[in-house]
Amino acid sequence: MPDDAILEMLADNLAATRSYEGFWPDPRKKDGWTWMTKSFHRFRLHPMTKWKFTAFLCAIGYANVLPDVFDWNTIETMNFDEYEKQRLFNLKSLAEFNN
Repeated sequence: MPDDAILEMLADNLAATRSYEGFWPDPRKKDGWTWMTKSFHRFRLHPMTKWKFTAFLCAIGYANVLPDVFDWNTIETMNFDEYEKQRLFNLKSLAEFNN
């Protein structure tokens, strides 16, 4: 899935939470985005798409709401080309800054 579509899906999830629950998810708390924490394992996405979706979540500061700790070391084991791996390592730097 193209990155812009993954980012749109992420924005849709944030907006839906704001609309249905009446507040923006709180990235500082483990239970700050209840829907994402409870529903994450049910997302039916290609493994690489789900990995990138998770990386984007972490990059914008929502690593705490994930049900499991995200392992950035899997970048090397995924079937990404070198350009994509470099872009994902840049996301890792952003995630470290935002979390």
